[in-house]
Amino acid sequence: PEQAGNWAYPQPWMSDEEIAFTMVTGLSGRLYLSGFLDAMAPEQLQLVREATALFKQIRGDTAQAVPSWPLGLPDWYADSVALTLTAPNRTLVYVWHRGGEDAEINLRLEPEVRAEHLIECYPRQLTAWEVADPYDGSVLLSPGLAGPSARIYQILKGPA
Repeated sequence: PEQAGNWAYPQPWMSDEEIAFTMVTGLSGRLYLSGFLDAMAPEQLQLVREATALFKQIRGDTAQAVPSWPLGLPDWYADSVALTLTAPNRTLVYVWHRGGEDAEINLRLEPEVRAEHLIECYPRQLTAWEVADPYDGSVLLSPGLAGPSARIYQILKGPA
């Protein structure tokens, strides 16, 4: 039986960023995968393979993680949504962006977390988002593109 799965539906007509967007959704819980995978181009399938490999690495952590929302509770119409899952062995930050090219996403993480502590772990084959430290103790993400995109970061503990 289905066990509270997060469905990801990558499709061959999606852009690479849209595929990453849907895969990040699946990776934020128990990954359930569907779609016309057999019709996807090799580069598109690589995004799916990369996500499923990451899922195998993090599924034990996400199963026991405690959630928090560094942008506040999700708003259906928000340009950006963020989720932090903190487990005993790692903390993951999931960020979804649907806004404009010049958007800035200001994450309120633990006070000691700086830009250098965020390691982008999915998708590795797409252009990385810019990560910076504004002067207010938060971490600022700049996707640099318009429309749906998403990233997953691991917070590196200790000195970077």
